[in-house]
Amino acid sequence: SRSTPGRASTASCRRCFGGGACALADWEDPERTAHMLKGHKPTCTIISLPRAISLVERPQPALVDAIRSVLGAIYVSIPGPFRATLRRRLQALVGVPVLTVFGTPETGPAVSSHREWFIDEAIGIPISNVDLWPLNPDTGNPLLVPWESVEFGELGVKSPMSMAGYLHPEETQDYVKGEWVRTGVVATMDPNGFYYLLEGS
Repeated sequence: SRSTPGRASTASCRRCFGGGACALADWEDPERTAHMLKGHKPTCTIISLPRAISLVERPQPALVDAIRSVLGAIYVSIPGPFRATLRRRLQALVGVPVLTVFGTPETGPAVSSHREWFIDEAIGIPISNVDLWPLNPDTGNPLLVPWESVEFGELGVKSPMSMAGYLHPEETQDYVKGEWVRTGVVATMDPNGFYYLLEGS
């Protein structure tokens, strides 16, 4: 639905996530956000990590009730390593799957939890049309072997959503290595293809 001043400015619903509507809300007014969720009945919402922490530490009854009664999942935008305990606490509070999504302004969304199967500690698997490759964390250069053969590496992203480059070519040289855009985040992959963001990256 199109944003209008007041009511709809708190959210815009887009058709995504397997055909369902996703609510993108500012969450500044919990009562208003709860009203929006119950009115539009989206299948999921995306919130920032600070907003997820705030919801766990200061639960808003009306908002928690709306989430429980309407949403099928909450996606939390993760900028880097996160604690699985936060995911578990939020999931226990709202009663729906709490999924993670990772990306940078330069790459767009790159890795996300799958709604049907995920591991609490993992960030997820690559989103459709996204390729990930391990980069040398010091230089950003692509490693010669895939994730299956390395213990860890910086996440390199190639996707249609990735930026073409910065305005200044020297900046582009630092952050785009061949086909791969650097994220500055070090990760590892398990034998099932799940990615984990490592502390200290």
